Amino acid sequence: MPRFRTLTFCLGLFLFTAPMAQAQQAEEEPLRVVLFGPAAQQFAWLVEELTLTMEQQREAQELLRRHGIAVLHARRGNREDLAAARAAIAAKQAETDAALKALFTEEQQAKYDAMGFWDRERMPRPDEQQGPRGVNRAVEAQLSRIETELELTERQQELVRETLTAHMPGLLSVRDQVRDASPEQRRELMGQMAQKLEAMDEEIEQHLTDEQIDAFRKMRDQEQQRQRRPPQREGGH
Repeated sequence: MPRFRTLTFCLGLFLFTAPMAQAQQAEEEPLRVVLFGPAAQQFAWLVEELTLTMEQQREAQELLRRHGIAVLHARRGNREDLAAARAAIAAKQAETDAALKALFTEEQQAKYDAMGFWDRERMPRPDEQQGPRGVNRAVEAQLSRIETELELTERQQELVRETLTAHMPGLLSVRDQVRDASPEQRRELMGQMAQKLEAMDEEIEQHLTDEQIDAFRKMRDQEQQRQRRPPQREGGH
């Protein structure tokens, strides 16, 4: 029975997973990215431009995660006072900016300043990341997640990579259309994305054992539940 996924799940599942720095050592465990949407794109931009070490990636991601939560609460807590919301967000941005710079070397700090990191207009658009390089990143990120959870054989990795590579361009294309879509168009795109993900998952399952299929579906369900869970306030309050 096909399992319909919400638009949030479709977008957040893996298409915005950031790439790891190319310089990381082979024996290091890949970083599990927990950011989604524009925040994940921004993080990927930072990793690539500054060639962050694995430790820098971990700390930078945590800072950006906390920043996102703070911004969300600032907006929700000041819905009737936009000036107050902007002031709270600006203060948090300055705090996060200083904390990020503290992670970097002098050379990285210079590159960071040149990036204009907080200017979304300067961040590469998703359609600029949809070429072969962007597709490969998304494929390898998803394959790494599946391989870790299911302990794929080498042959299974090859087959799953082929499946992901075949489906990824279409998924990325629909994802990018959501950016400027109207509410009605978004609903239609949600259905398209769900169908494409369903087709991809069904093909992936053809390469798995019965035990792995159960684990794979459990993995997908857990990802969906995480996307539906509301953000927690700092300190658990």
